[in-house]
Amino acid sequence: SRVHFTVGIPHGGLPFRDPTALVAYGPAFAPGARLDQCEIVDAAPTIAAVLGVELDDVDGRVLTELMR
Repeated sequence: SRVHFTVGIPHGGLPFRDPTALVAYGPAFAPGARLDQCEIVDAAPTIAAVLGVELDDVDGRVLTELMR
């Protein structure tokens, strides 16, 4: 099974002002799921959760809103 997870933040931009894109694709993610807000630091905990890896003491959170 494939998992595709992309977080787009404009290089040199102001992430708090510029819109960003997040694409999550694969069997772990619910089709059509949407987020109102996420941070770049949420990528690693989410990917780790999909892979079954537990991360301790991270700044981000698992984006459970995207999960099946």
